[in-house]
Formats: sequence, C-alpha cells, structure tokens
Amino acid sequence: MTNITLIKTVEDLDERILLLTDSMGSNFEEQLKNDHIQKLYKSSDFLLVGTGRSDQCADMGREFMNWDNYTVDQVSESILSYSKKNFDLDEPLHFVVAGKEDNKVNDSHVICEEDDYHTDSSIILDGSSREIVGEFLNSLNKEKRLNLNNHLEGLSNIYAARKYGAMSLGVNDKIQLGIVSKNGVSTVYCPNILFNPRTNSRSEYLKQLTGVDLKNPAEYIIKNESRFREAYDLTIKANKFNEEFYHALIADLDALNRQKDHIPEIKKRVQKGLNSDDVLKILIDENEKRVNNAQSAYSALISKNPKDRENYLSDFQKRQHAYFNLFE
Repeated sequence: MTNITLIKTVEDLDERILLLTDSMGSNFEEQLKNDHIQKLYKSSDFLLVGTGRSDQCADMGREFMNWDNYTVDQVSESILSYSKKNFDLDEPLHFVVAGKEDNKVNDSHVICEEDDYHTDSSIILDGSSREIVGEFLNSLNKEKRLNLNNHLEGLSNIYAARKYGAMSLGVNDKIQLGIVSKNGVSTVYCPNILFNPRTNSRSEYLKQLTGVDLKNPAEYIIKNESRFREAYDLTIKANKFNEEFYHALIADLDALNRQKDHIPEIKKRVQKGLNSDDVLKILIDENEKRVNNAQSAYSALISKNPKDRENYLSDFQKRQHAYFNLFE
C-alpha cells in the first residue's frame, strides 16, 4: 500500500525529476504497520522507491545502495536480475528509479513480474493510490494547471498529490521526497523516520541535510564517554534540524497551495460583482509572497550548501514570529 508519484519538469532547458512517496509501511523486523518507514532510497545520483511486499522492497533498497556508477538502464536491469534470483514473484513488485547520468536526468518504471521496464516518462504513478492521484492530476490538466514547464509548479503539484494518495488504504500524508537535478540528488524525510537498519541511509541523509558527518553514539558508549556525549548531542541536533526544516517546507507549500486554490474562485466572484478588484489584488500580492517563500524552500532543499537550509529555516522562523506578534 503505497503512493508513488513522479513528475518531470523542464524549465528553460533545465530538467528535474521529483519523486514522492508516503511513509506508511511494515516494520523491517516484525512486519507491523508503522507510520514512519523508509521507502525512498538514495545511492549516489539515483533514487529508488518500490511497491509490493514490504520486505522485498526493503531488501531491494538495501541492495540498491551498494550500486554505484550505474545508468538508469543498468539500475533497471539489475533490479530485474536481483528480483528474479531472490524473490518469488507471485505478487506485483514494481520500482521507480530516478537519476542523473551525463548531466541529464532520467527515470524508469520497473515491473518485476513482467521482467520489463520503461524509461523517460514525464509522469509515473504507482502503488495503491495511483488511480486517485491520477484523477487529481487529470483534473489539473483539464483546468490547465498542470504546468510541467515550471519547477515550483511541479513541486506544488506533487506535494498536493500526497493528500489524495493518503485517501487510499494503508497510505499516509507523511512525505519522503527526492529531487534529481543537474546538481545531483536531494532528499527530505518526515521526522522520526525509521530508516532501514541494514543500511547507512540515516547517517547519509543527515549528513546531506546538515553537512555534519555523524558517528553512531553506540561506537563510543564503552570506550569513550566524552565522544559518546559529543556524538549523541550532534545526532539530537541533526534530528531536530530535520524536523524543523521538514515542517517549514510543508508549511510554505501548504500556504502556497491554499492561495493558488483560492484565487480562481475570487476571480469568478469579481466577474459576478460579488467581490471588488481590491480583494483580488490583495490576494494576488499575498500569492506573490507565498510563491517567493516556497521558492526559497525549494532552492534550500536542492542546494549542496547546508548553510542555505539554515538560512531558509531562520527566515521561516522570523516570518512565524512576526505573524504571531500581530496577535499579541
């Protein structure tokens, strides 16, 4: 039970791939449902998400993280080969791959039980939520609001899709998001994510996000008390930063999408004489601010400099304080 949504955007010849999934799945050890299970895997300049048996998806994710210097075709073929050798494919098992090769981005939809894959799609939907997310994206397309030529619009739309995906059984709205661009791969995970314990996903992710090379505190718990405390404090700080950055990102995207949805209705009311042009102008001005805030979030997310994420978070917190001060 999974929501997998991939959208490719092209703006001024700059291609990016956005890959989103939810966080509900079975515990890696006990196969119990959990709200914070890792589904998105990163290896070098590639991303992987699977849908099917959770143990098989987790096993493939662990194996995928051992691969390096591959192309999208090679990753896809390796997935098919590994699945045939190691899994009983009596149930559907699908994977979506996104990556950067030769300064270009590409994607693949791998159907293991059919021993086949398809590359270079603009949109890929899979998992139990694919129909309801597909209906949402089709409605945007009919309203001419599915803009694949604007990176921020792509992020706005794929984020909006997560709430439709969460209407499916066994899917939640806690996102895991990866973005492939010419700069490489960036990811963000919902707080308290339970990373696959058989991989180094957790330390690699927090290093990407914060720039700090974290050590496992357990390595020092007996040998060196002071190093244990240092490693423990850094880990707590990194986890706190992830939580704050994640909530800032979704707050700015929520604000942007609410305003976008509201403006067409106000335009209709102005045409009918039910609202004045001044109301519409205020909304448009407010929308511009929200676009700028969301763009700052997007830029911070894909930046290779952790300082940019710190600056964005600091700016977000200042905006929050200014807002709440209005009511004091």
